[in-house]
Amino acid sequence: MAKFIVLLTDDPCYWAQFSPEQMGDVMKQYAAWGMKMHASRRIKIGHKLADESGKRMQMVRGKLKVTDGPFAESHEVIGGFYVIEADSYDHGLKLFADHPHIAHGHPIDLRAIDAPSRGRAKRGRGVAKPRSKKA
Repeated sequence: MAKFIVLLTDDPCYWAQFSPEQMGDVMKQYAAWGMKMHASRRIKIGHKLADESGKRMQMVRGKLKVTDGPFAESHEVIGGFYVIEADSYDHGLKLFADHPHIAHGHPIDLRAIDAPSRGRAKRGRGVAKPRSKKA
């Protein structure tokens, strides 16, 4: 069975218009959907991400640069994620077809997790050792 990462993307401004009571109802919808999926044993892990921005790391001219971001004021941010098991992309899509995120008009991205092949060298948590470039 294949593993997939599922990314929940939304516009934080959308949720700002909800009253606390309305947000409570939305959270109940998400919780009910999650309970159904946990019962089917398809979800391996899932979490809402914190509302504050995180940190972004990148190499700039050979030096590590760390900045705040991505920012919650952005038009789209990843607000949560799941790791699931499904038989195929089509199966994964069916599992999320009734997710409350879709009902609120927000996109859900489904990406297959590339499991390392048995022949590749492993280090750390299943990350293949980089191949050296030959001159």
